[in-house]
Amino acid sequence: MQAPSRFALQVLLAACLIAVGQKPLDAQFRGPTPWDGYPYVPIHGAPVDSGAAIEIADKPKAIDPATLLPPEMAAKVTLTFEKTPLSEVVTTLSEKLAIDVVLDEIALNDEGIDLDFPVSTRANDEPVYLLVDRMMGRSLAWSIRNGLLRISTRTAEQGRLDTRSYDLSGLLNDGYSVQQLDYLLSDVTSSEWELIDGVGGALRVVGDSLIVSQTDKGHREIAGVLAALRTPARQTLIGQAPQTEQVQAFFKHPITVKFVETPLVEALAALSKIIGSDIQIDELSLEDNGISLDTPITFSLRDKPLHVVLDTLLPPLDLTCVVANAELLVTTTAEAEELMTLALYDVRDLCLSNKTSRQLLEMIQGTTNGEWKDIDGVGGGVAFARPGILLVQQTSPMHDQVFSLIEQLRTLRGQAQPVGERPWERAVETRFYRVTSAAADYLERNLPKLIAPETWRSGERPDAPGTIERITAAPVPVGSPLPPPPKTEKKTEDGNQEKPAVPLVNTVVLAIRQTVDVHEEIPALLHRVKDGDGNYSKWGPCGYGFSQVNEPFRGSPLPLAPLEPSKGAGND
Repeated sequence: MQAPSRFALQVLLAACLIAVGQKPLDAQFRGPTPWDGYPYVPIHGAPVDSGAAIEIADKPKAIDPATLLPPEMAAKVTLTFEKTPLSEVVTTLSEKLAIDVVLDEIALNDEGIDLDFPVSTRANDEPVYLLVDRMMGRSLAWSIRNGLLRISTRTAEQGRLDTRSYDLSGLLNDGYSVQQLDYLLSDVTSSEWELIDGVGGALRVVGDSLIVSQTDKGHREIAGVLAALRTPARQTLIGQAPQTEQVQAFFKHPITVKFVETPLVEALAALSKIIGSDIQIDELSLEDNGISLDTPITFSLRDKPLHVVLDTLLPPLDLTCVVANAELLVTTTAEAEELMTLALYDVRDLCLSNKTSRQLLEMIQGTTNGEWKDIDGVGGGVAFARPGILLVQQTSPMHDQVFSLIEQLRTLRGQAQPVGERPWERAVETRFYRVTSAAADYLERNLPKLIAPETWRSGERPDAPGTIERITAAPVPVGSPLPPPPKTEKKTEDGNQEKPAVPLVNTVVLAIRQTVDVHEEIPALLHRVKDGDGNYSKWGPCGYGFSQVNEPFRGSPLPLAPLEPSKGAGND
């Protein structure tokens, strides 16, 4: 019997929570400490109104690149190239299209790409940009500036940056935050950025305008994301042709096949004929991985969806079939993992707070099969544009998994019982938090103002449970040992150099008596006091390129999780 998948276990957990009256994403996971286990990353922007009726739109399903390009690139064309030399392809495009086309021969020569490089691609009454996208392959890239279509290499295009501005006023009026949009565009899109990668473009916000220095492809990506943010829907594919949804439907097409020692290329041609749509082959990737198009195929299936047939045919050869540039493409598994796209998901009905948003992020990263930059250092990205609006960069199969997970959570939430009484959340207990003396001064004054003010004891609320007691604690060693002063080095009796002193910091233990649900919120506040409200990213531990933290607490090295309760500090 196979072990249950992480996805199945997560769905089972959600079902169990529903059975006891918990909403799937609002569950309180109890443990030895009150922190929910997620790094505190604030999501800036207008919060979701929990009392408002939230309707999740089904459209737009995609942001069509034709709406982001000059009319010449959106014009329909019918052309076919079969292993045609690249130079001839460019000549034909120049003659047939209402746009000037140039070939960057210097860049191609620098990377050893011959002008006779064979190109196989086609467009049947489809936009020009699709035809050009399909002929790019792994090494080529294209850009359009000043009415000129340039075909070059990816390396050369990465160095061609230009500056464009975008109006953010409408998004800011709708509740989006400049800070969050800055983080989103820099961290989740595929473009390179100077402050993150050391090379690439830059983002700046001036008033209500976004000023961006980026490649032509990067600008198209940013424009697509901003367009999707203006009209969020259940799932909006960014930069995908409208035909993509129709092509994806072919995976459900039921077919019957029987292959007996049939060459791979012939088997795929047979499948193409059955479904009435071409299945393209990434011949270069197959050749690089030593996979022959004549590999014999033997199996038979009756009345099975195309995706089942392909899952039987391709994985043994380390191949897969994906939707790329509005067509089915058979390529290597490794190459498919590089074909990432962006999609926006409206999940306002599931995420009403920072906590539930973090839980959804963790659930997506922990239950889907792909790699994620935040966890694996490579792979896709995921972040909220504002509470309830999620942007994901991943492969096409992974987007299917993300969409399926979100829809299953919606189904479970629709079946959940109304939230009932939860006496454990009102239980009062004492927990101990060690912080620096300076932090303790701030927290004593402000904690009752920042978290559930009505639950703290005062002259106006003498019966409220919340109290704070200050307990002096011994100094704690922190950081690296201090180097010895110059020319004052001492030696011990055995002749060894004396070890340098260890720096100490004064600490205080705050004994906080509060309800369990209030205790749940305190560690997140302590993390904010320590690290500020900057988003965590590759830019360093101080936050997203800046820190919003008061000077006395900057870079505090102390752990801020609560200490273990003493024997005399149990539940009241």
